[in-house]
Amino acid sequence: MQVIPDLSKRFSGRFYRWRKGQIYSQTLARLEELWETRSGSAGWDVRQRNRIVEYAIRNCSYYRGAIPQASDWSEQRRWEEIPLMTKDIIRKNRDGLTSRWVEFMGCGKFNTGGSTGEPLEFSTGPYAYSIANAHQEFVLKKMGYHVGDGIACFNGVSVPEGLQEKGIYWTPRIGERSEPDLLAQRAQPDYLRIYPYGEICYSTHYLSKSTIGRYLDHIDKRGYAFWMGYPSPVYELAKYISENGITLSCFPKAVQLTSEMVDASQLQLISEALKCRVYLQYGHSEACLYAHTYDDTFAYFCSPFPGYLEVVDESGRHVREDEAGEVIVTGFGHLGMPFVRYRTGDRAEFHSRKNGVVKLTRVLGRTQDYFITSKQEKISVTGVIFGQHFRAFRNIAQWQIIQDAPGRARVLVVPGEGFGSEDEEEICNRISCQTSIAVSVERVSSIPLTSRGKRSFFVQNVRSG
Repeated sequence: MQVIPDLSKRFSGRFYRWRKGQIYSQTLARLEELWETRSGSAGWDVRQRNRIVEYAIRNCSYYRGAIPQASDWSEQRRWEEIPLMTKDIIRKNRDGLTSRWVEFMGCGKFNTGGSTGEPLEFSTGPYAYSIANAHQEFVLKKMGYHVGDGIACFNGVSVPEGLQEKGIYWTPRIGERSEPDLLAQRAQPDYLRIYPYGEICYSTHYLSKSTIGRYLDHIDKRGYAFWMGYPSPVYELAKYISENGITLSCFPKAVQLTSEMVDASQLQLISEALKCRVYLQYGHSEACLYAHTYDDTFAYFCSPFPGYLEVVDESGRHVREDEAGEVIVTGFGHLGMPFVRYRTGDRAEFHSRKNGVVKLTRVLGRTQDYFITSKQEKISVTGVIFGQHFRAFRNIAQWQIIQDAPGRARVLVVPGEGFGSEDEEEICNRISCQTSIAVSVERVSSIPLTSRGKRSFFVQNVRSG
């Protein structure tokens, strides 16, 4: 009796693999058309968001009960009657929010640490990351990519201890590919599809005064045309280059920064030290939006193809131009677990919307935070926490990290269903292994808000030397 379902999954898996490639190519074509005409297909994003809502109601029991009945959500007033989706609602209603077809889509599980202190695990795909990767290929080409160029990534990857002992603080993006193989891969026309976020990941965990020379020697030896990743390590490398008068044998064509805020002085130093333009990218692990800067104003242009983006006030109504609000997304690629009017927790200043393209003057609130070790060295919090994707994320309702002394940190956790001693152990081990910081976990019933009514994910009470 199990043969038919197994065959159905096998053939549907083949279909969705084929469809992912088709979606990738279609997204690239749409982006090129949008770039050439400077105007999207009028109403496409509204029609697509309506289709997603109809799909969610048909296939997810939670949405059938939560979304008011309507024949058409094109009218903004009707659309805003749909309640906002929160991480807490997702944690408590995973089964009801999951499509009845999820097993046939080949969806996996993914998690995010939550830059606002609310982590989340969710079902992925099948198309969200194909759409996101197509955007990354598109912007790299607009930044000057040509076949043969290499891409370096700076993120929170963990490197085995044995390699660290040899002074190696980086690892290939895919498997155990050798460095000669990676250099040869650059000449292949499918390089960008395989490595849209870099061929090698340089870890932020081990970047310090004693290791920065090793990083730069290896980076310069490999001659990357593009640097991308967290601003904090890129800034430290650029600052070291500037202060020591270092001339690289191959300066990058461009730098793409993401996941943290970066100020004007840092942008200027990075650009001057690396002799190239700097671009900013904004997105989420949930892959419901993709935003990028294209000029020196550093305003973000949000593509209409990953999802429908709103910036709303506290009542859930869209803000006016030049007002700030919370970023809300409805994803077009997550059919396994649809995101409908999902609260990201991020805030942004809304500029305009034209034919589905949303322009944000700036994204607010994402910070560059550091752990301070007992040796007064700084280690990026973004890399340690958000670059590792803890298994414990699915069992945490809220959390906050507080550092009151060098080399020590407290983690406050509001436990979710299923949180246990294994989760505490993972949190302590993952942070300690990458930072040499002693970590303790404290279970609490709530995490206090700031005087402005916000919740800080990381509280640093130590002055770095």
